[in-house]
Amino acid sequence: MSSKKLNENEYVPLISVVVPIYNIIEYIEKCIKSIIEQSYSNLEIILVDDGSTDGSSIICDEYSKIDSRIVVIHKRNEGVTSARKEGVSCAQGDYIICVDGDDWIEKNRIYNAVKQIENEKVDMLYLAGHYKDYKESSRLIQENVCEKSYYGNEIIDKFVHLLQNPEKCFERKIRSVLWSWVIKRELFQEKIKLLDNQITVSEDALCIWFCILSAYSLRICVENGYHYVQRYNSLSYTAREKKNLSLEILAKQLDICIENQKDKFADKVKACINVLYIMEIMLTDYSLLYKINNQFLFPYSQVKKGSKIVVYGAGKFGKQLLNAIYKKNDYEVVLWTDQSIDRCNVEGYTISATQRIKEVDFDYVVIAVAYEKDAMEIENKLIFLGVPRNKIARMNIEEIKKFKLNSLKAFVEKLQ
Repeated sequence: MSSKKLNENEYVPLISVVVPIYNIIEYIEKCIKSIIEQSYSNLEIILVDDGSTDGSSIICDEYSKIDSRIVVIHKRNEGVTSARKEGVSCAQGDYIICVDGDDWIEKNRIYNAVKQIENEKVDMLYLAGHYKDYKESSRLIQENVCEKSYYGNEIIDKFVHLLQNPEKCFERKIRSVLWSWVIKRELFQEKIKLLDNQITVSEDALCIWFCILSAYSLRICVENGYHYVQRYNSLSYTAREKKNLSLEILAKQLDICIENQKDKFADKVKACINVLYIMEIMLTDYSLLYKINNQFLFPYSQVKKGSKIVVYGAGKFGKQLLNAIYKKNDYEVVLWTDQSIDRCNVEGYTISATQRIKEVDFDYVVIAVAYEKDAMEIENKLIFLGVPRNKIARMNIEEIKKFKLNSLKAFVEKLQ
């Protein structure tokens, strides 16, 4: 397999599609079919079986007999980072696209990506937009970004704040997931080697940062053809093993990003990296940050110790926050609410409908969601419901910005 030119005006690069697979027998067949049925056919499809025990590996082998473009790699279970590294290292394409084995892509996704790089053979292409697929429904997630190309210093000067905005609480207009990117093979192969196989938090974001900081050209385009399947028993929705070790590894690897920035944009990169690290701690083990301040609920500076609070948010951060509060008596949680009340509960708490806020006495409604845009939308809903604005607590970015990576890393290591 190789790049080929069918005629003078047609650019037909070989695209390597890397799919890490581990015990997803219910999903893998739909994923593989969606790739082999792509309207763009010059593909190398690399299925990396990371030691599956549920029959996923058998399905991979069966499809490799049907389609000669499929390469199957069987390896012992070492985690998604190791699996991706294995797939990327043996790729031969001009560009590499990642697809998670429990997701699927629409027929023209790769064709649309190739059309974007046909005229500008950029190092990295970001495909904005995707669908979140639930058991009974699918929701289009659109991103408020413009189709645009960036070159040289523009990538750091004008692009990275879209990936992580240090001036707003965890605002990211660009998703830090590898399945949203098309990356030149040589760049991807070089940078993914830097990832520690043991890391299980922010591994996608870290790899993307490594690539971006070495890329010369980058383009954003709108392409909604990725379906991100919501599985509540997947790694994203379950407790992560060895989380403190992984946070320590993440800090060391983020140091590499900072150390490599010696130019005039170093401070901008540092600011983004600092916020990224704090966000990952909040989503992985908030109890570490809970110990930072004895006067208020970090990073909600107005919520003083002893306050009666309603916690709004049943996602990763909401659950982390509740778990930390449950172990202490510093705050009285009078209600836990979310727009989706059928999510998994946390020990000691049950999710209630938002309307119940009217029935309880509270000092603050704490909006426990990670992203600024979502928090603003929730705040508007609460005001419409009749909650006074001065009783709504959103994260304070100034409190977050006080912590630098090195000092925070030392604090976390001390607490472990």
